[in-house]
Amino acid sequence: MAHQANEQSPETETQRPGRTAILVIHGMGQQQPFQPLDSFVRGLRNTLTDRGNDVELVHFMHGRNAVFDHFVRIQVQNPTTGAAVVQALDVYEFYWSPLTQGRATFGQVLRWFRKTVLTPLKRFAFNIPLIMQKDGKWNLIAQFCKEVWRIVWITLLGLTIVGFVGLVVERSTRLVTELANALRAVIPAHQTWTDALTVLVFAGVAVGSVAILVSLVEQVRDFVRLRHLAPGLAKLLVVGVKNAYRGAQGGMYRRVLASFGGVGQAFKEANRWEAEIKARRGFLALSIVAIVILSGLLYWIGGGGFPFSGVVAGVLQRLQGSALNLLWLVVLVGLGWFLKVIFVDYLGDVALYVTADETSSFFRTRSEILQQAATKLRYLLKKSDYTSVALVGHSLGSVIAYDTINRMRVEAQLSAGSQTGQASTELTTRDDLARLKTFITFGSPLDKVLYFFRQRVKPYETVRVHILHELHSFRQMPALLTSDDTIVDRSSPPEHEVYWINFYSLMDPVSARLNFYRDVENSPLWYWIPGLSHVSYWHDPKFYQAVLAALDQHGEPVK
Repeated sequence: MAHQANEQSPETETQRPGRTAILVIHGMGQQQPFQPLDSFVRGLRNTLTDRGNDVELVHFMHGRNAVFDHFVRIQVQNPTTGAAVVQALDVYEFYWSPLTQGRATFGQVLRWFRKTVLTPLKRFAFNIPLIMQKDGKWNLIAQFCKEVWRIVWITLLGLTIVGFVGLVVERSTRLVTELANALRAVIPAHQTWTDALTVLVFAGVAVGSVAILVSLVEQVRDFVRLRHLAPGLAKLLVVGVKNAYRGAQGGMYRRVLASFGGVGQAFKEANRWEAEIKARRGFLALSIVAIVILSGLLYWIGGGGFPFSGVVAGVLQRLQGSALNLLWLVVLVGLGWFLKVIFVDYLGDVALYVTADETSSFFRTRSEILQQAATKLRYLLKKSDYTSVALVGHSLGSVIAYDTINRMRVEAQLSAGSQTGQASTELTTRDDLARLKTFITFGSPLDKVLYFFRQRVKPYETVRVHILHELHSFRQMPALLTSDDTIVDRSSPPEHEVYWINFYSLMDPVSARLNFYRDVENSPLWYWIPGLSHVSYWHDPKFYQAVLAALDQHGEPVK
């Protein structure tokens, strides 16, 4: 059962041992507020419940001006011990999606894509030291062949897409021309108000039919998911009686009486779930009936059976041979939507964040995202009531998390010396950074980002290389391009133990093993649908089992 606590801060409660803060950073795409928080909290709660623990969720709501306006505490109690809360996991979310909205146009993303990804041999030449240090000359040859193949397949793919788009546009244009000719031939004989009303009714019914048809996919998905999530009556009874008994005041007699109230609460909860499922089932059935009725109405009006006007039937009769062109028009609309999603919603986020060129117009967005991420992680690291902090990043969020760790390392290095005029309380100290115990990446493109998007430097720019390495090289292999042993840092970089585990799937085109970083445990997960594999981690019980095991490595053990 979830509870809500309107408290100003978690310090107002009695301090509990074993409290861990978890900061979750979502990936690219059109994310919704609290969506990643919801998925992660539910995944952890279900896994802990399946282990036989009593789990309670407590929602903390802070003001809008706070570093975090919301977080959820997962309180764990082992029922066999009868003890109070033995573990508390405070789950926070960094929601950065609004910072990229409207910042990149389709043309800008396309130009960025051409300049970064479509220059494979330049990237290969720059990354030769990186490849050699990790895997030697044979992998170097294999990587060179891969880059040559990339030139071939990207060229072929580009030509295929251009040809296909040209065909679709030509066929769609032909349909528009035929429609215009049909209207010119039919409209002069149909200019009454009934003809205009018929056209409006036909258009409205057609749009409504398409809208309902499109919604059916989401309705079926939500209904199946709701049926899967709905708890049985037996489980609700156990939880209701247990919570009522636990929350009652007084002796055994009063607690037993209160348990009967828990039974009533369980039946109310079961009825609520059943009402929701029935409503969803009924709405799905009504949608199917509406599709059938509206389709019949379209056939009636378009087939000439409509008694008041034959304008629609006349136009459709003249377009009988253009059904295939209508299909091409639908394909054109779908292709436009697909390109918008890929290039603006997804690649747009990547372009805005991974741009390393500080003179680029995209760099301002990257700086804003990183600044907010650093503020949130610094806040958690400075809270002494947390015994450990875990940083979790999905997809592009793993890149943001990695860069945030680099930012915290630089602050810790500054706070140990005297190079800055800032007060040490404004920076992350080495003691603060020591609370960061766990780093979890899943669906991570960190290897790809390092290979394709890091700053290119000349072999003789040893000072620049040294500075960039100090700023951005957490667990990267040293001296990727060149080094200068005569350069000495005034204060040494902080050394602290962080358990880093990376989850990836072979069917996930974004993720991969992290081969260009040291001391990373790579853990494969198997998902078989390429289009869904990148987001399947969020709903995989095995993933959350592994997350809890990762928290055990250095944080307080999770029961």
